[in-house]
Amino acid sequence: MKIQKIKKKNTLEQAIEVIKNYIVANKLNEGDSLPPETELAESLGISRNILREALRHYRTLGIIGSKPKTGTFIARLAPVNPYRGYLPFIAADENSMRELAEARIVLECGAAPLIAARATTAQIRELEAINARLEVSADIEKRLELEIELHSAMLRIAGNSIINGLIPLLVDFFQQRLHADSPRAPRPTPEVNDEHWRIIDAIRNHDGAALAKLLNVHGSDYLEA
Repeated sequence: MKIQKIKKKNTLEQAIEVIKNYIVANKLNEGDSLPPETELAESLGISRNILREALRHYRTLGIIGSKPKTGTFIARLAPVNPYRGYLPFIAADENSMRELAEARIVLECGAAPLIAARATTAQIRELEAINARLEVSADIEKRLELEIELHSAMLRIAGNSIINGLIPLLVDFFQQRLHADSPRAPRPTPEVNDEHWRIIDAIRNHDGAALAKLLNVHGSDYLEA
């Protein structure tokens, strides 16, 4: 097989890297503003059109945002959905569902102590409200939506931006794939609802150990899918 020469980076790729280096070198944090486009393009040595394309890349990741009058700013340093562009490849891998299930269990059980310790009354009430709607819903698609909403809200209680970045992959994408691909009938609704209430009770009691055990049992069904 003939080895191809490594191609030089195109201008857009260089601009994306240069902006990354600029953010890091200047130690910009959430809420910090970037210079106006004309000034930034000049200081980075690129055209405004290329700059806008490069900024769009970081806007898609959720790293930068824009506000009227204040301009472009750092929204967060951890991407909102870093796996977005790789989902088709993950879906094509025949082993991906089991690996996603394992990663989902590890994430939720590992986050349990943080969730239990940091849960506020308002956040617990949110979980209760979501599960109450889930409990009375007979529509399969609606139940899927609420299941995703419940687990996402639970993981966000941990208050960890890295964990939040994994939610679109290990909750949204995983649940949708499981729903679409699993040949098995879903578990009885009362059983799932009861597990959810016990999970919420453990969070209400700020019992991280109990929460981890419950999440492990709740997630083990995924491994049989």
